Amino acid sequence: MKTKKSLITLITISIMIYLLSSCLEDAYTFDTFLVKIDSFQLPETMTAKTTFEVRFFGTVGNNGCISFEGFNQNLINKDIEIEAWGRYDNRNNTCPEVMVYLDKNLEITIPVAGVYNLKIKQPDKSYLERSITVK
Repeated sequence: MKTKKSLITLITISIMIYLLSSCLEDAYTFDTFLVKIDSFQLPETMTAKTTFEVRFFGTVGNNGCISFEGFNQNLINKDIEIEAWGRYDNRNNTCPEVMVYLDKNLEITIPVAGVYNLKIKQPDKSYLERSITVK
């Protein structure tokens, strides 16, 4: 009898934990989005196999629940494609009203000298583009 009661209690607690955790999981997510880049800066000279920094400027969002997530970069032939990602944290119903600006650096190393096309993807699927020469 005591074993049966303990088993029922254990099953009830397990079900309650499962239901509570599934409710919390559904209510908490991050939404990611591409950040609009207003401008970027490059060094005047870039050398192959040497890391250089590209500095990005823009507005990530207009409240404190929005933050910068990170960069994605791909080197495809002579195209360097870069995406800047933001994140919206929906845990809070109330977000402080504050502008979140992007002022971040991305380190890039290009293995071979040549002329490259730097392409920064925008939220509207267009690109900011600039040709760069790596010596």
